[in-house]
Amino acid sequence: MHIKPGMTAIVTDPEGAWRMADVIWVDGGARNPKTPTLFQVADVETVVMN
Repeated sequence: MHIKPGMTAIVTDPEGAWRMADVIWVDGGARNPKTPTLFQVADVETVVMN
């Protein structure tokens, strides 16, 4: 994955519904810090952060 803060991404929830969100923060994995594993995003419509 090539995702960085400031990008817009499509996010799906466990029920399969999708939404558009802005990426706020990205953290790398323990084994390979260059591989993004944790993301913080803000929903474009509601500005709810997940």
